[in-house]
Amino acid sequence: MADAGNKTLGQDTVSLSSVETVDADTQQELLDKYDRDSAVEKESKDWRYKVSDIMGGILCLYVYITCAVGAPEALMHRAIFMCFCLTMIFLLYALRKQDTGRLPRWYDFIMIATVLVVCGYVISNHRSITTGSGIASKLEIFLCILLVLTVMEAIRRSGGTSIVIIIAIFLAYAYFGKYAPGALKHSGLSIKRIASQLLLTSEGLFGSNVGTVAGVLSLFLIFATFMEKTGTGQFINDFALSIAGKSAGGPAKVSVVTSALFGTISGNAVSNVVTTGAFTIPLMKKTGYEPEFAGAVEAVSSTAGQLMPPIMGASAFIMADITGIAYSKICLAAIVPVLLYYTGCFAMVHLRACKLGLRGLAKEDCPKLLLVLKEDGYLFLPFIFVVVMLCVGYTVTWVGVRAIPLCVLIAACKKKTRLGLKDIWQCLQLSGKRLVSVAAMCCGINMITAVCNLTGITQTLSNVILKLAGGNFTISCILIAVICIVMGMGLPTISVYMLLSTVAAPALISGFNVPVLAAHMFVFYFGLLANVTPPVAIPAYAAAGLANADPGKTGWQAFKLALGGFLVPMIFINSPDLLFCDGLVTIWVIEKIVTAVIGVMLLSTAVEGWMLTKMQRWQRAVVAVAAILMVIPTTLTDVIGVTVMVVTGLSQNRLLIRQKQG
Repeated sequence: MADAGNKTLGQDTVSLSSVETVDADTQQELLDKYDRDSAVEKESKDWRYKVSDIMGGILCLYVYITCAVGAPEALMHRAIFMCFCLTMIFLLYALRKQDTGRLPRWYDFIMIATVLVVCGYVISNHRSITTGSGIASKLEIFLCILLVLTVMEAIRRSGGTSIVIIIAIFLAYAYFGKYAPGALKHSGLSIKRIASQLLLTSEGLFGSNVGTVAGVLSLFLIFATFMEKTGTGQFINDFALSIAGKSAGGPAKVSVVTSALFGTISGNAVSNVVTTGAFTIPLMKKTGYEPEFAGAVEAVSSTAGQLMPPIMGASAFIMADITGIAYSKICLAAIVPVLLYYTGCFAMVHLRACKLGLRGLAKEDCPKLLLVLKEDGYLFLPFIFVVVMLCVGYTVTWVGVRAIPLCVLIAACKKKTRLGLKDIWQCLQLSGKRLVSVAAMCCGINMITAVCNLTGITQTLSNVILKLAGGNFTISCILIAVICIVMGMGLPTISVYMLLSTVAAPALISGFNVPVLAAHMFVFYFGLLANVTPPVAIPAYAAAGLANADPGKTGWQAFKLALGGFLVPMIFINSPDLLFCDGLVTIWVIEKIVTAVIGVMLLSTAVEGWMLTKMQRWQRAVVAVAAILMVIPTTLTDVIGVTVMVVTGLSQNRLLIRQKQG
């Protein structure tokens, strides 16, 4: 980027060098407040951090080696992995948030001892457990209870109380089900039966979700850490400036592009907000956007980065494991939804810029695209390698094993990005610490899945939803969307999706024969939108801290900005072909994509109240109705939507001409 230059604000110019980015202390303060994992990523000389660093590095080496040459038997492999992760949690995460930074206490060591004893028992007896009767002994019942309580405490420390309460409700339901009302009632399960399922099977505490985390998810998290270390984030930022900086409201569009590209790698909305927002939010404010709007743009853009193929914030790996659908098909299915989402974002920021009379950055302030690609484009080659190899048909594990060393080799092309052995070891250590909270969450969700399998509650919940909706598909979709948003508030994306895939997606699949992929994308999408839905819009609150804006107003502005995105899952659940479920691209699919884009853009104009000039209230109402009609996959509704767009556009153009003349 140019060292000095001017950017346009209305008719005035502002030196880009005068735009002050958010300082590192403020960034860290916001991360500590809104992101539990950030505190454990800081460097410290405390012995527990040194021990955790060593354990994290060894854990990542273990994951890489087992992915490359083959893992031990499933139960043993997952127990080894969770032994590392749970031990690290009790070293790094304090009992209370205000105790963060203090050395572990006696009760932390009791928790660690419990982890070592129970996981050690499973590891040393995995053969007899696998080939045995599957009925827990008294000792195994006791060990299971200890491990369940320990895992729940690990989740509470690293992920919050909400998911722990949900897990406790499901476990209580398994035992006290005979007292449940109406259709929820079942015969009740004994402690022995529950313990047998949780401890002695590969579909309990050490279920397939943990296997996914201990495999491909860990591989790509390590890959993402290496990408960050080599400076890919700065390349993404310069790339976004070069293609969007000069357009109207350029800084906001830069935020959208940067957060989208960075979000697919990071998989953490809050971290994404603080990292990219430290530059983009002050720039948006300096250009003329209101602080609340600037914060909202960053929050909304960062949240949807996890919809971006091919990594999708690691959630795609979990979805592939749960659904049994090829990872490449899930990435393909995500293309149209993310295109529609960011179309809405771009439309909103562009319309707001037009409404406020904002201009983009001056030409000299924006780096030249060819120069950016020439100087740092090589850093994106590992990412391109991942995309190409997955499209060709190689397995995710094969690609991940080769992408990590490729990232190191390509970074070595220039001295400024070259990684030494110390840098590589630090990347492994950091990756290990980033893994532990995800692993604990997956272990907890496995308990919920086990209860659902034992009690049949999944089908019961599906029947309850269908009954409440009176069998109506649209009402059922709305009810499930509300459930997804409510359950997703304040929870990490991966755990939200795993939970919703168990309790919400089956209602669409069994009740209306919705394709499995479409149903799972639907709940994943709405669970993700919980991040920008007040009253618990955490990424928006973090962005408000960067923008010095009111958190509540920023949260509602983010919700308003994402409204076009709320329309997207309703579009593809009614037209599953948009997800390429059968792999075909027909004329009808292309037509529906085009009309869906028009629908999202129409809703954006209705929300913002601006098309070519200010819209009257009746125009906004008509346009909003037309946008919603385009959700329905019929030619009639599409014709109505396109007609409304053309007629409103002509009306707006006529009004604009009058304004210029008079």
